[in-house]
Amino acid sequence: MKFKDVSLSEINSRNSSTLMQSLGIECAEIGTDFLVLKMPVDERTIQPMGILHGGASAALIETVGSMGSTLLIDLNTQTPVGLELNCNHIGSVKSGFLVTDIYQIKKHKR
Repeated sequence: MKFKDVSLSEINSRNSSTLMQSLGIECAEIGTDFLVLKMPVDERTIQPMGILHGGASAALIETVGSMGSTLLIDLNTQTPVGLELNCNHIGSVKSGFLVTDIYQIKKHKR
């Protein structure tokens, strides 16, 4: 499966006036079958104890799934939405960026 041909600036422009813009989530890299997203760990994404809010990391993961789906489907006839998300937080982050590993689309045999 290959993504539609979309530039980084085009995919990031779709974040205007959304949760992604509010949290600073942006696509850092895009290929024919992968996406890499990043989100700052700053005043927008931390909890009162000064560490990354678990909901912010969940928003990042939901975003990479939705962006990937958007690049695979016909948006005139389909709408990508998340159905289930399971997050395990095994460490804390106080600053920097949270970066998704390469999210690669692979065809699964059924």
